[in-house]
Amino acid sequence: KEKLKLDLIRCEFVPGVSADIKYGLLSQLTDTLEQETKENAFLKQEIEEWKSRFISGQKQLNLLKEEYKCMVDKCAKSERLRKQHKKAIQEIRKNQENKA
Repeated sequence: KEKLKLDLIRCEFVPGVSADIKYGLLSQLTDTLEQETKENAFLKQEIEEWKSRFISGQKQLNLLKEEYKCMVDKCAKSERLRKQHKKAIQEIRKNQENKA
């Protein structure tokens, strides 16, 4: 693209360059710019899709974090209950031993 631009500029300052050559260079430059525009639009669409996936992934990650926190809380509660249960069983055994 840059070479085409330079060639086109040089043609303007070089005497005797035909209009066909100038038109050909201009045409090539136009085609190149149109192709770049299409590629940029495609890349922009790709970026938007990846951004959307990222946002969706972030939402899923946040939900998983919440779920994990709930599970940790449930585990902590279960552990407390298990300790209370164990302590109650020990007291019952101790009371039974004292009665015997």
